[in-house]
Amino acid sequence: AGLHGSIPPIYIFLFNPIIAVALIAPISIGGLGTGSVLYVYFYGLVGVPQTLAFALSLVKQAEIYVGSLPGGVLWLRKSETGSRAE
Repeated sequence: AGLHGSIPPIYIFLFNPIIAVALIAPISIGGLGTGSVLYVYFYGLVGVPQTLAFALSLVKQAEIYVGSLPGGVLWLRKSETGSRAE
């Protein structure tokens, strides 16, 4: 609803794990581009408009980046304290 479209939850639970496994292959940097194509392809199979599928791929990518930020901050802080100790 937030993207002004509806996707039945069963397709989200079906396609997202398939796409996640496909993104493990080192085809592109961070899965950018590849993930978008896979979202558009798989969700297009069940009639989801390309724009909605592409928007969903961007939201999922942003979710990954935002979720990774705390770990990145902790890693940077650890690196700073480690270099001072030497």
